[in-house]
Amino acid sequence: MKSGRRGGGRPAPSRPAPLARLRVGRKLALLVMLPLGALLLFTVLSSLDQLRTADQLRDFRAASRMSFVTAAVADALARERTAAVLERVSPGTRQWQRESAARARATDRALDAAMTRAAGRTGSDEDIHGRLLAQRNQLLALRVQTAAGAIGAQEADDRYSSLVREFLEIVGVLDSGRPARASGQAADAYLAILAAIEAAEHERTDLAVVFAEPTGERRATASQWENLEAAEFAAFNLTASQRLRAELKAVLYGPAGRPVQGLRDDLATAPGPVARRATLAGWLDMSGDRIASLRALEREAAGDLETAASQDLAATQGQRRRDLDVSLAVLVAVVALAVVLSRSITRPLAEVSAGARTLSGGDLDSGVRYTGRDEIGEVAEAFRGLRVTAGRLAGEIRDMNTAITGGQLGHRADVAAFEGTWSQLLQGMNGTMAAFAGVHGRRRKAELELEGIFNLSLDLLCIGGSDGYFKRVNPAFERTLGYTGQELLARPFIDFVHPDDRARTLASLDELARGEAQVGFENRYLHRDRTPRWLEWNALRDPDGGLIYAAARDITERRRAERELARSRARVVAAADEARRRIERDLHDGVQQRLVSLGLELRVAETMVTEDQTELRDRLSDTLKGLTGALDDLLEISRGIHPAILSRGGLGPALRTLARRSAVPAEVDLRMPSVRLPDSVEVAAYYVVSEALTNAAKHAHASLVRVRLEPGDRDGTVELEIRDDGIGGARTGRGSGLIGLTDRVEALGGRIRVESPPGSGTALFVTLPVAEAGND
Repeated sequence: MKSGRRGGGRPAPSRPAPLARLRVGRKLALLVMLPLGALLLFTVLSSLDQLRTADQLRDFRAASRMSFVTAAVADALARERTAAVLERVSPGTRQWQRESAARARATDRALDAAMTRAAGRTGSDEDIHGRLLAQRNQLLALRVQTAAGAIGAQEADDRYSSLVREFLEIVGVLDSGRPARASGQAADAYLAILAAIEAAEHERTDLAVVFAEPTGERRATASQWENLEAAEFAAFNLTASQRLRAELKAVLYGPAGRPVQGLRDDLATAPGPVARRATLAGWLDMSGDRIASLRALEREAAGDLETAASQDLAATQGQRRRDLDVSLAVLVAVVALAVVLSRSITRPLAEVSAGARTLSGGDLDSGVRYTGRDEIGEVAEAFRGLRVTAGRLAGEIRDMNTAITGGQLGHRADVAAFEGTWSQLLQGMNGTMAAFAGVHGRRRKAELELEGIFNLSLDLLCIGGSDGYFKRVNPAFERTLGYTGQELLARPFIDFVHPDDRARTLASLDELARGEAQVGFENRYLHRDRTPRWLEWNALRDPDGGLIYAAARDITERRRAERELARSRARVVAAADEARRRIERDLHDGVQQRLVSLGLELRVAETMVTEDQTELRDRLSDTLKGLTGALDDLLEISRGIHPAILSRGGLGPALRTLARRSAVPAEVDLRMPSVRLPDSVEVAAYYVVSEALTNAAKHAHASLVRVRLEPGDRDGTVELEIRDDGIGGARTGRGSGLIGLTDRVEALGGRIRVESPPGSGTALFVTLPVAEAGND
């Protein structure tokens, strides 16, 4: 019967409807909030739009304020233009020189103020500071050219006007935002009055140039700037306020504007007489008064622009606050209604839900006190029954854990006391317990096998920690080093390393810490009796646990045999060198001296031959030449056996002699030690250089060989380097020459290394121990 329950499958629960996923309190709140959702959404969207508008208005106001200081730069530059042009027209006039300098300083102050404000601007896509800096550089260049007299009045006028237009263009860029209608109209009026003032300033400069000329040379015509000024005034009247339009009319037709307009009319009808009659000072005064009135109007237009931007910003912010207040009031009312409705229904459900969550968290002491007769009461009663069953199940699980901890792997849960899924769960736990018992038995067997291998190994096996201590060692450690296992574990393992090898050992441990396995690393450990033991290590670090697993082999006897072999080889080489030296000495003192004596006797015999004995004289001459050739061959053989110069003069002269006799040009750089090297080292170095020069000539096809000898970096060594520029590709395994050199160098305990990439020449590096060779 129970088996049937376990085997029978249940259909998967259907996907709940969307509303079924919501809690009861939320459903009640949703019932109240849905009718107001559309209104709240509309309010939020409207608030976001107003927030964007407010940000745009705030940026526009900041840009407008920046445009005011930039316009001040344009105004100052227009005045500097007039003074600079008049200074070029009337060179040497101190009045215009002082006026030009004063106007330049005023322009610099205005430009400094504008650049300071531009540098503090943030959040703008336009690089106003960069543009102002570029204009400053152009202005400085123009001033230098004007002061040097490199440009005339007309070119100075044109270039100053170009700079003024650039500054006005920057003003236009700054006032181009126009997020609101009122602000946009005020900005258009402000830009129009700026353009009109620039036209008036340009007219003032042009006519000042005319009136500065001598009376008879003046050529005046109607101003071209009057029409441009009129067009800008018309644009101003289209967008400016009624007050500003009235003030403009008062300026144009008032005391400040009538003299200028009268002069314009006279120039249009009779330019010649008027130009001769007018004066520079009079024109500058009347035009200056008119422009000053227009600049006052410009300031008022700037004030209107500032006011319009601020009012638009305040209005937008006020509307946004009012909309948010209304939305907040509606939201508070809806939330209050939802709370009142939910409390009457959700409190019992909340108690049952909290009890269920507590039970799912493992707290079996929690309960549900609600005992109503409604559906919620039935759920509470079912929950109490579930809590009792969960308590019994938890007891079975605790008993199972206690059995595992105590090693009672035969313990099984009471499946018969439960039904359904609970019974299946306990049956699964019983099966897991049985499987765990089997795995535990196999693991124990494997541990015993590993323990046997660890203890019976002839090699040294150990586990080390990142703290520098052995964690476990096998008996081979005790046999090899003479310490007990406890002694080895009680001290840092670096204490057992020979002092001369500790630095290398620590470096190897650092490589292990970086995850680099150590293979074939050799160092010396000290036996209990303080004798060294050479060990060869293979080690690997566990990156997760930080442990070091290592195996070592005692190679003390092998190292001793290697040293003995090296000494034997050295003795063989020394004996061979001594035999060579003896043969060379015997040849020199015996056969060579006899041949020289025989040659001298032949020369004496040759002098004793009479003139009529021609055939005998020729025969004696040929014999003497053959004897001389044989003597030369004997000398070469003697040098090959053992160079006499090496015995008499030492290694330095011998190597220089080799370089001179080399078939390939050779450069020698010798930094000989202060004390002469041992004979075996000198002979080895001599034959290495000799073989290298021979190979360079015969095989490398080199054009130059460099030989360098110097004391090594370590005490008691000498370094030899032979490098050629030949075809490369040499290998120590090819040819008996390199093999013989390798045997000779290694017999002395030295090292030889060949680098010979194809096409890049051959380099031979030799390190010879001086101290050991001397001892041998």
